[in-house]
Amino acid sequence: EKYSNIPDSLLEKETDLKVEIAYYEAQRFNENQKGDEGDLNKINGWNNKIFELKEEYTELLEQFKTEYPNYYELRYASKTVSVEEIQKEILQPDEAFIEYFVGDDQAFAFVITTDTFVMEYIPIIFPLQSWVDEFRGSIRVYNPLREDIRYLNQKYVNLANELYELIFKPIESIVENKSLVIVPGGILGYLPFEALLKELPDEAENYKDHPYLINNHSISYNYSAFLLKEKYAPNKTSYSGGFLGIAPRFDSPTDYEPPGSRTYELGALRYNIPEVEKIQNLMGGKIFID
Repeated sequence: EKYSNIPDSLLEKETDLKVEIAYYEAQRFNENQKGDEGDLNKINGWNNKIFELKEEYTELLEQFKTEYPNYYELRYASKTVSVEEIQKEILQPDEAFIEYFVGDDQAFAFVITTDTFVMEYIPIIFPLQSWVDEFRGSIRVYNPLREDIRYLNQKYVNLANELYELIFKPIESIVENKSLVIVPGGILGYLPFEALLKELPDEAENYKDHPYLINNHSISYNYSAFLLKEKYAPNKTSYSGGFLGIAPRFDSPTDYEPPGSRTYELGALRYNIPEVEKIQNLMGGKIFID
């Protein structure tokens, strides 16, 4: 709705029409359930009312389609993409498409390459929601001056390896040596796959040498196969502008806060300025420092 700049009055009309249609359909259903004792006059009256409301709703959808095509496309255009289209029109031989579906007690990973399509069943016999939350939390509250930093380090590597074993290892052999396009489902939408660990490291604090998933795969994300296909549609114009790099400076030291606190000052970024400068040397463009 925000993306399409559609007026609130039209959205309210859309909602009201759907509510009215649902109400009269429920009345008609209940009267029909009475069988021979049902009131045919009421049923016919409701049929006429439902027909009128649906005509009005159809006209409103046509208005959306003409005047607010972005909203109509996002809300009502139920377009799908076939496995064959993904294989032939989207993926390169060195790429793999992974889409996760997450239910209450089971999940599925749909893996597509240019020549394979596999559905992997993943039983959720573990508290996936809390594991992902804790995994992210161990990264978010990282502070080398915390009293519980050793505990947080160990918690991170344990969860990073456990989550890898449960949701990625089952498809590991299928996507070996390939770049990954991941469409995460449910709570996995909050999971930074790059930070998963292929093995449990001997020293939790030695971050430099951890076997991160990003060491083996280039990883990108998308919302759906359809939107991924749209990205490569022939009528899409590609951006050919220059590089823009922004490197802020935070000179204050990272201050310690008691465990459980989430209010940390931002510490100094040691390499962001030379990083954007080096990219500018390679690509040109504009950078903003400090």
